[in-house]
Amino acid sequence: MKRFYQKVLQLVSNVSLVLYFGALTILAWTWMTTSNSSMMTKRDWGTFDYLFNDIPENVSAFLDTSAHDIEVLDKAVYVQGQLIFAIEAAPKQSVLPKSGKGVLLLHGWRSFSETWYSRLKTLQLLALLGHRAVAVDLPGLGKSSKTGFPRDLPKFLNHLLVVLFNGTKAVVVSPSYSGTFSIPLLTQEPDLFCGFVPMSPIIDIDLDGKSVKSIQVPTLIIVSDLDSPTEKESIAVLKAIPTSTEALVLEATEGSFPKDPNVFHTALYNFIEVLNCD
Repeated sequence: MKRFYQKVLQLVSNVSLVLYFGALTILAWTWMTTSNSSMMTKRDWGTFDYLFNDIPENVSAFLDTSAHDIEVLDKAVYVQGQLIFAIEAAPKQSVLPKSGKGVLLLHGWRSFSETWYSRLKTLQLLALLGHRAVAVDLPGLGKSSKTGFPRDLPKFLNHLLVVLFNGTKAVVVSPSYSGTFSIPLLTQEPDLFCGFVPMSPIIDIDLDGKSVKSIQVPTLIIVSDLDSPTEKESIAVLKAIPTSTEALVLEATEGSFPKDPNVFHTALYNFIEVLNCD
């Protein structure tokens, strides 16, 4: 009988050890999946508050008073034989450490790369936050070459991302009609995106529910009170992305760009902060 009880105790002890180490394994796996933003199915993006943290005061103050300490680089890159004009901003002195994250800023019909710099100061803000931010004029528009519009828009954007960011993932901010470039590419080559920020987007292709629901790229949808019916339809489609946030409404806007960029900048800051672009 004594031996029987000893065997039972030994069995209980072994089972306890298995359960203990099993629990540790589950806890470690849970921590890794919730802390790593590449596993976005584990994060409830729909209720995540992107206005929770304010932009650091030293960055805001630097942006308001020391614009001359930000270096602006005008550059031209060649993509599919077309000259594409780009603006890149970088701080002349360190404000926040470099994040290693890249941000591509596209534009809609009624604005160009200059809007991100001179009017909204989004380029400068992203640079001060430690990111590498580049705004471009899309082909045929602004200061880019007028040799014609690409036949394959997502393929063009694919090549542009590779040229600008050397094949590393980037956050793509895509207002209005630039969604005709970015949204098809999002469905075709999601690994090029670290994050996606459509602003009053326009989709010119039919997306089935299955393809949208399979997207795992973190997505912050920006909407306007002036959105057209076409833009509202596109927003409804993008909301089906499992890793998308609830739409952020900007009440005082002009097209897809905010007249007062403070709310937009705060949301963009919080969104990029939680991304893992490795």
